Amino acid sequence: MNAERRLAATTGTLLLILAGLAWIELARPIGGSMSMGTTAAPLFLATWTVMTVAMMVPATLPVLLLHRLQASRLGAGPLPTFVFLAGYLLVWSAAGLAALAIQAGVAGLTSEMGTAVPAVAWLILVLAGCYQLAPLKAACLKACRHPLTVLFDIGPGASLTQQLVGGLKHAGWCLACCWSLMAVLLLVSFMNLTWMAIVTILFLLEKNHPQ
Repeated sequence: MNAERRLAATTGTLLLILAGLAWIELARPIGGSMSMGTTAAPLFLATWTVMTVAMMVPATLPVLLLHRLQASRLGAGPLPTFVFLAGYLLVWSAAGLAALAIQAGVAGLTSEMGTAVPAVAWLILVLAGCYQLAPLKAACLKACRHPLTVLFDIGPGASLTQQLVGGLKHAGWCLACCWSLMAVLLLVSFMNLTWMAIVTILFLLEKNHPQ
């Protein structure tokens, strides 16, 4: 038991350091100065990926710790867990393409329609708020809160490809839960560290504390 606690502490520390480095990178002036409609696509996607690490790794930490303990009990090293994490982050990084499309759409409306933009933004915010209370959101959140289901699906002795698929699957549930809050962040104040911290805390609470 002591060995497992040490393993969990070591793994958790490494993952939190990774998330911390991502937060430090986002705090650099190049990140803090970004705004909707002014960011080049490659820079946006790169920053979105770093933002994903900063925000989603802490929220997913319990799942990753369980995965690492399971791998350890089967005699595996840390590689399967990091492959699982890579699959998880891959889905969220791909979601940056949708975020980029939203960014481009809002920027286009700004130049063409001007005052209509606030109405569009409010519509997206209302839809996001309604989704927070929708049965589909509750169903996805239930799946996201029970990571053992994902770990059992991967199974003992799974290949690295299966670990990657497991990370993709878990990220799919997570994205289905969290897209609405991420949309709010994107519209309200993209790359504002205060808002990012608030939404990260909401992710953490929503995914790990049902009450």
